[in-house]
Amino acid sequence: MQLLLGKFLLVECGNALVELKCCSQEIVVYFLNGKANIGPDCCKAIATITRHCWPVMLTSLGFTAEQGDVLRGYCDAAAAVTTTAPAAAPLARTPPLTSCTE
Repeated sequence: MQLLLGKFLLVECGNALVELKCCSQEIVVYFLNGKANIGPDCCKAIATITRHCWPVMLTSLGFTAEQGDVLRGYCDAAAAVTTTAPAAAPLARTPPLTSCTE
């Protein structure tokens, strides 16, 4: 049986948490040196957790609510720039440090 959290399934929040665990190194490096190397899968997980799941999910990984707001802001800005950039000139990004899909 699947439980609903608003319009999102509980399973979506769980999947986002797993993805966020996989990219936590990217997030830590971002907070340590400010380099923009948070990948799109990580940003998708951040958006899911901060918008549709329980805020405590971020704190369970050691991130504060304020850090969650910063991450969501970064990902929102990165998505806005990516969607408005010309197709012939994509943004140069540092590749993500880790991936769970390997």
